[in-house]
Amino acid sequence: MSLQNAREAVLGFFDKHLGKQGEVIGISREQEGWTAEIEVVEESDYMRKHGRNDLMAIYEVEINENFEIMRFERKRIRERGKVDS
Repeated sequence: MSLQNAREAVLGFFDKHLGKQGEVIGISREQEGWTAEIEVVEESDYMRKHGRNDLMAIYEVEINENFEIMRFERKRIRERGKVDS
């Protein structure tokens, strides 16, 4: 297993299945795979139409030893440019 393969699995899954491109902001090796965090833009068109910043979501993703996504969950959401508290 390589870190690069796990990263590519997360990016490919979000692009193909959710139509969202993002940036992997964290990744760690677990006993039976990997856990990653990806930051993606949520609601960009809607927010722009209403004069607001994009919403940025952080998802936690579990990847098995075969680089398959086993689970993903949105953990946080914030406006672009704002700091999480």
